[in-house]
Amino acid sequence: MLPGSPSVPASPRVSTAPPAPPAPPAQPELTGRYRVTSTFSGGFIAEVQVSNESGAGQEWQVRLGFSGGRVTTAWVVNAPQGRLRENDDIYTYSGGADLAPGQSARLMFHVERAETRPAECAVNGVTCGGL
Repeated sequence: MLPGSPSVPASPRVSTAPPAPPAPPAQPELTGRYRVTSTFSGGFIAEVQVSNESGAGQEWQVRLGFSGGRVTTAWVVNAPQGRLRENDDIYTYSGGADLAPGQSARLMFHVERAETRPAECAVNGVTCGGL
């Protein structure tokens, strides 16, 4: 450059830091584990153990589907009873009370005329384990 001539500004440097790694998926606050406890001619008894892994009490709901089968009754062991509703082979059981942090509830149910593996099993929208 010649003395007295205007200076040309330098080009700005662009920093390209690597992107941050994605956050790990959040653990579900409630989990469910399905298992068959007994079988007999024409039906079976099974359970979903619902566990609260969060630090707060949680409302809970179990959704079960048995193609062509029928849940005849459902009950909770050692917890307040809730309500069972049926709509087109899908059964929804709403817990009778919030599940305390670190606690579990066992939802038992009697099913007739169905395979022991449900077409659907979820606790608060999260697929049950044990399938």
